Amino acid sequence: MTYLNVSISTSSLRYPSKFPLLVAVKKFVMTLQTKNGYPEVVLTPQCESATFYTTADWLRHEIGISFCNKEKQDNMICWQFYFGTGIAVLKYDPSTGISVCPAGFGKATIEEKAAFKMLSDTMAYGQCDNLIMC
Repeated sequence: MTYLNVSISTSSLRYPSKFPLLVAVKKFVMTLQTKNGYPEVVLTPQCESATFYTTADWLRHEIGISFCNKEKQDNMICWQFYFGTGIAVLKYDPSTGISVCPAGFGKATIEEKAAFKMLSDTMAYGQCDNLIMC
């Protein structure tokens, strides 16, 4: 199996002042990986759950994402949202941090993977034309 690990610097993105935590980590690095058997963008490594909620607020306000299905089991949080023609998940695990991936994980279709690619491009480059609200 081949692993893909690509880092994208987000220092050029706009960050609203109402999210001071994200302003503090303005130069974080998004890491695109496939080591879990599906494409995934790691937004931040190990962190507190409060950072998850701040990240969700940022995605809501900056990219226009509406979360449809919110699940929490033990310490893990998974919130689904529509993007383009697919469904993605913003997930939090205290041991691995915050990431975004296709909702189908390893079973994602080609269309869902393409929608996820558009999402990762949107997060990296601030293009917000491909949103579908649920």
